[in-house]
Amino acid sequence: MKTNLLFLAFCSVAFLSVSNLTAQIYKGVPALQKNFKVDRPARLVKDQPGINPLNSTTTGKISWDDPILMTTLYDMQTYASTQNRIYYYPDGTMAAVSTISHLDDFSDRGTGYNYFNGTSWGPEPTERLESEKTGWPSYSPLGPNGEIIVSYTTSSGLKILTRQEKGTGAWTESTLLGPAGAVDISWPRVVTSGPDHNIVHIICLTYVPYQGLESALLYYRSQDGGQSWDINGEILPGMTSADYLGFRLIHTPGQLRLAIPSLLQ
Repeated sequence: MKTNLLFLAFCSVAFLSVSNLTAQIYKGVPALQKNFKVDRPARLVKDQPGINPLNSTTTGKISWDDPILMTTLYDMQTYASTQNRIYYYPDGTMAAVSTISHLDDFSDRGTGYNYFNGTSWGPEPTERLESEKTGWPSYSPLGPNGEIIVSYTTSSGLKILTRQEKGTGAWTESTLLGPAGAVDISWPRVVTSGPDHNIVHIICLTYVPYQGLESALLYYRSQDGGQSWDINGEILPGMTSADYLGFRLIHTPGQLRLAIPSLLQ
């Protein structure tokens, strides 16, 4: 009986030792799998049940193969949130904008623009579109075949660029000012609507306290392609000082974000 018990105890100890040794062996990366390269072949999965069509194509192509639309030394592109920067048209053409600068002091900062004609992108832009320093452009189609860009400026108001034919022709430049008491407005977003994209909508922030708000979110609307504004720098219902303390950009180390204070009780 004692012999049998000793034999079982020996087997138990041996088993635990082997198990422990096995666990230690496989904690590291097996030598044969170090420096192991995996090539992912391009494949197309089509019309198979259970396959998500949005993820049905995989490829090993790296992003360096993509076209370079523009180059900039100024790399703070979003400033709290991303503007609409690229638009794909039904005819297969595309337009893209970004904040560009090629000087160390960024004095040439402004909107860089590139256009895809359905076959290829144009050359990289070498200078901004605007006549003065701007940044953070927001892009939309305008009219039957035109385009509009609205940007932040270092002077008062917003800079607006328009032209009748996308991808070609001279730009028309204008300035949109804020209301009395808050002439300087910034951080715009623009979209267009209507069957011919002739209704222009812009939202932006005031740079100073306005109508009891630390800074206000303003709305502009034009129904004639930006020639006139039937809604001109208004605070929308539910966004007044009765509802909010204000809207502002908070600068924290390594971070920029749009801060919307809590609703007043």
